[in-house]
Amino acid sequence: MYEDPAVHSVEDIVTRLCELFTPGAKPPVEDLPWLGYLPNFISPWKSKAKHVGEVMETLYEDLADIAWDRGVSGQNTNTLAYKFRMDEQATGLTRRQQAFACGIALEGGSDIVAGAILSCILALIHDPDSYDNYTLPKDSTIICNIWAIHSNPERYEDPEVFKPERFLEHKMSAAESIAQGDPFKRDHFAFGAGRRSCPGVQIAEQGIFIALSRLLWAFEFSAPPGTTVNVDQSAWTGETVRIPKKFPLVIKPRSARRIETIEQEIILVKESVYSQYGVYKNPDPEQ
Repeated sequence: MYEDPAVHSVEDIVTRLCELFTPGAKPPVEDLPWLGYLPNFISPWKSKAKHVGEVMETLYEDLADIAWDRGVSGQNTNTLAYKFRMDEQATGLTRRQQAFACGIALEGGSDIVAGAILSCILALIHDPDSYDNYTLPKDSTIICNIWAIHSNPERYEDPEVFKPERFLEHKMSAAESIAQGDPFKRDHFAFGAGRRSCPGVQIAEQGIFIALSRLLWAFEFSAPPGTTVNVDQSAWTGETVRIPKKFPLVIKPRSARRIETIEQEIILVKESVYSQYGVYKNPDPEQ
């Protein structure tokens, strides 16, 4: 449920973290540690970092406590937070570390998946489109060469040429491809590489597929009459995570039968999923 205060708190955390990660938002403390000893009045980034840390700690620990209480009462023992606390002697994790491990898992995929889904919806309503003076009519089937950013000719012969057949031999999922020991066997590097590769690649890949397939099944997306759709680089915002700016959008259910199916599924998911979890109440009314 989007109006859940926990969801808004996670969004607030992600926004504040992205602001701190923006170039120039803080000095290069990692390279010049002595900068961390400068007084607060000339280091405003310190108070910002401290605040977002406090928000994260409050949210994650509160959610972990809710999960633990519900597990102890027998309402739901199948949560990561409950299992962490049950096995804390074996794991050696403190309560704070347990809460943050759960919170990072919650936070890590939400912003990236949301950005990808909104970007797709923005693209869906941009028609007709054009590329190199070629008009792409509405409802055209397009195979996009997203490998333009992977333009190393040593990896991709004629990287500027659209050759989808170059990937025919890649049978793995993104997560499986990342796990290969030989990086030259990778299909792409959109999720990073090595120790810095995205640990949530499976969640992202599967979550985006599930969400988009259901959105496309249920709704038609279009731009309001008389509006133009901007899809160039200025249409996105953010540094660490790119997400579309607000854009005009018309969402229309594809049929009455699909509306009925959606309503039935909402009732079912409330009974079988949401009922298994407690309700988070934001302790900071100003957020």
